[in-house]
Amino acid sequence: MGSRICMNASCGTTTTLEWKNGWLLRSGGFAHLCRTCGSSYDNSTYCERFHLEETGWRDCSVCGKHLHCGCIASKSLYEFLDYGGIGCISCAKSTRPYSVRLTLVILCYGDGST
Repeated sequence: MGSRICMNASCGTTTTLEWKNGWLLRSGGFAHLCRTCGSSYDNSTYCERFHLEETGWRDCSVCGKHLHCGCIASKSLYEFLDYGGIGCISCAKSTRPYSVRLTLVILCYGDGST
């Protein structure tokens, strides 16, 4: 087996107790991450740990959670919302945020029945 390098640009280690799979690559494989970086990725804290100074941070439109948009490492942690903005995966999958948002739209703009 050839040598590996951690695909976290701020790490780049070639030695680790365990290699972990990270995000899906365009080639169909997975990013190789050292144990430390891979554990952060597995726990959904990769961007908070390694990308805090990067651009692209937005807040979930429903709960306010800080999300790193445009980053391949956090691509599976948010979705674009039908009414605009983004939602963390928990809020985007629930039905409640949509009904709450719809209620706010109706209260502000009416339901069109007039």
